[in-house]
Amino acid sequence: MRRCHLLAFAGVLAVALAASAGAFASGGPPVFNKTIHFTNVTQTFTDVDPCTGADAEITLNFNGVEHATILPDGTGHFTATSRGTFSFDLLPTDGVPDATGTFTNWDGGNGLFDQDGNPIGKAEFAFTLNGRGTRSDGTPFSFHNNGHAVLDANAMVKVAFFKAHCN
Repeated sequence: MRRCHLLAFAGVLAVALAASAGAFASGGPPVFNKTIHFTNVTQTFTDVDPCTGADAEITLNFNGVEHATILPDGTGHFTATSRGTFSFDLLPTDGVPDATGTFTNWDGGNGLFDQDGNPIGKAEFAFTLNGRGTRSDGTPFSFHNNGHAVLDANAMVKVAFFKAHCN
């Protein structure tokens, strides 16, 4: 579920970095400093059931806030938080949700980026995803996913982890 939200914010970050590309060599205040609030966003995509790993069509409806700051030297910071509801229909879909619930997602990062939002130097990224749901048979479940990556001066991953827990 985290992937689609991150892709949307990566697009915002890429636009910010492209707009500031000409200013990377100069010093001074941020060339981009923007906060975006969003409400009632709906996204549908194919991913997996967070507990079983079974392929599913997932639909999210969420609200949240995103913030990005890019400095003239290309270093930046971004953060995004969203909260909403989900449903998923295991593949092949039959139009009836196999589970529904709520989720909260946070992600963020700091580092040196190119004009397309790709890390080109020291950087770090992290995320946390929590959710609770009920399967169509009434069985409750909850999940927690988190990850973190640290990149060196050559944008090579030095430390990374991803953990997922479901009950």
